[in-house]
Amino acid sequence: MKHSTTYLLILFLILSFITVCNFSCKKVPPDKDVSHTKNYSSDVANEWFSLLASTTRTNRYPPAPSIRIFAFSSIALYETVVPGMPSYQSIYKYFTNNTIDVDQKNDD
Repeated sequence: MKHSTTYLLILFLILSFITVCNFSCKKVPPDKDVSHTKNYSSDVANEWFSLLASTTRTNRYPPAPSIRIFAFSSIALYETVVPGMPSYQSIYKYFTNNTIDVDQKNDD
């Protein structure tokens, strides 16, 4: 009985590995139709930051963690919407010394 369980576990692990390798190696083409950010409502962002404000007030975080929560959330929001703002740039390169090319073309 123990051997059959071991064989089933090994078979499951091998099949899982093959499945992960098969689906994770496919290149996804970049989305060419990026809509402008101004076409969308800001309700989600407003409600999210209202939730953050009420959470920091309710949990009584000290000032430094509260500032960090808002800073990281603001950076994440900006990086999320920057592809829809053609005249703006990502700030990723200022934090990592790397660049992100949103319109990068894959010839593969």
